[in-house]
Amino acid sequence: MPHDLLTEEAINLREILYEMESRLEAEDYAPTFANQYLLKLIDQACKACVALGETFIGKPKQAQDFLVFQQLVELQVIDAALSKRLLSMIAFRKLSQQAARIQGKNIKLRFTPRHLEDFRTFTQNLLLA
Repeated sequence: MPHDLLTEEAINLREILYEMESRLEAEDYAPTFANQYLLKLIDQACKACVALGETFIGKPKQAQDFLVFQQLVELQVIDAALSKRLLSMIAFRKLSQQAARIQGKNIKLRFTPRHLEDFRTFTQNLLLA
């Protein structure tokens, strides 16, 4: 596993999370709000998680998201509950993108600090494994 590449992927994800946290703080952690920029950051965070997982397990880019997380669970790098939450986030991201294109409107989004913590836990697990 190329450690430098793994570290680079983790730094990228952490920068995205920092921006998300800054955005959420600006919104006073409002539990529901319309925000296309936050959707973009969620999209980037989900992609960064998959890229980090692919780098860790040595899978080629563009592997199926669920296969990356499934293999990480099998390797006992992450637990099944975290995998399920991350896959739910990825599913939400894909659905919200489709809805935004169809409706051309802002999406009502519920995003909490817990979601940020899931991304951080994922990153930490891979770096410590």
